[in-house]
Amino acid sequence: MQNWIWKFGLVGLAAAALALLLAAEPESYSISPGQVARTLLQSGMQIKQGDVSLGANVVASKPDPEMRVLGFQPAAGPGNRKTLWIRIGCSQLGVCLPFYAAVAWNGDLAALPKAMRNAKTAHPDIGSPPVIRAGTHATLVIADDRSRVELTVVALQNGYVGQVIRVASPDRREFFRAEVAGATLLKGAM
Repeated sequence: MQNWIWKFGLVGLAAAALALLLAAEPESYSISPGQVARTLLQSGMQIKQGDVSLGANVVASKPDPEMRVLGFQPAAGPGNRKTLWIRIGCSQLGVCLPFYAAVAWNGDLAALPKAMRNAKTAHPDIGSPPVIRAGTHATLVIADDRSRVELTVVALQNGYVGQVIRVASPDRREFFRAEVAGATLLKGAM
């Protein structure tokens, strides 16, 4: 009889350990500029790893995810250098959120791979930097006639005044769409 109780005690302990393991926070893996550079090289863009910079810490739920170019936006850089804001996303749904990488580019836009030249730019204000950049902490104001709520959020996309972008709570558990009102101010609706 004691042997039977002991076996069920072990099974219960193993089930509890498995439940704790499954309920644990999912791991996140940083995406490096080198991984982005490799993705751009695979898409036909001739760059070096040092030409790529990320404005924020970008993470994925899997190590070394397969990524793809979603679009680009040219902007003026120092001197004759141009900066391309390249929108990148993970090929597999749910592995990472789309993000922007800044790429130093000396060439003409016509020298970009055809797939990138045909991609739509993010905003008609080509050449001017976005008012808010992905990764920036901002205040989201949601108001109506009777109430006003202010939330601290993180921009998930670059944006211009009047453009609606995606934002998230700092812990990335809640997501919203908000209109850009300034460099750190966003408007939402109830």
